[in-house]
Amino acid sequence: MTTSPPILDSLVQILKLQTNNIIIGESDGSLNAWTADEAFEGHGLLRLEKEHGVKLINLSREEPKYINVKKIKIPLPKLLLEEIDVLINVPVLKTHLITGITLGFKNLWGCIPDAKRLIYHHIFDEAVVAIAKAMPPQIVIIDGLYGLDKKGPNYGEVVRMDTLIVANSIGAADFIGCRIMNMDPWKVGHLRVAKREGMIPSFEEIMLNDDISNFNTHKFTLERDITDWVAFWAFKSRFLTELIFLSPIAPIKRKIARIFKKEYYRTPF
Repeated sequence: MTTSPPILDSLVQILKLQTNNIIIGESDGSLNAWTADEAFEGHGLLRLEKEHGVKLINLSREEPKYINVKKIKIPLPKLLLEEIDVLINVPVLKTHLITGITLGFKNLWGCIPDAKRLIYHHIFDEAVVAIAKAMPPQIVIIDGLYGLDKKGPNYGEVVRMDTLIVANSIGAADFIGCRIMNMDPWKVGHLRVAKREGMIPSFEEIMLNDDISNFNTHKFTLERDITDWVAFWAFKSRFLTELIFLSPIAPIKRKIARIFKKEYYRTPF
């Protein structure tokens, strides 16, 4: 589900050769399912903080600055918009039952310092591209040590891929990520918007250091059940999102979802 601790550890050690000012940032989970501080501890990042002087920052506590998307104000951390030199985006190679895939663009959604960020889902495709424009990552590293198939981003089947995708273009990274997953990028709404905005190069424009066919070892698919389809259609409507996820019926929805997804609580470790 989340970036592998060994990837973060190795990345910090490499960056230490260039700078001692390294920040690892994350915001609280949607609807406060967990805090960023809990994630830092669970991923062993407190050790990185102690051993390498890395700064761990809960983005949900940072001063917000707003961007406008379709006349709706979306908060982003001022820190990421104005106060850093290089933004490195480190997503995981995985499917997403609502958005199709969750790679570089989708990973930036978690930077929104609002635990109720799902209220912006109805404009997600345009919003996530606007976020990538407002705070473009200079480097994208897609963690494909393991991929999450079928019912990502929170459930599904773990697939060992032993792959890293490193790019200086978020559009190129997501395009190649889709190709490695054997998924059509143009069936992904936010990638179509990104292409329209000129943020995704053609395959011919991307310089690769190896034949991509060497990495096509698994065909990823989406397996939606009835609760996923309900969430899918609610995703497109602010009213339905608030009804299903923020109203008193939300706990009932979660209990039903757990029944359908019980078999997908799996781990390779």
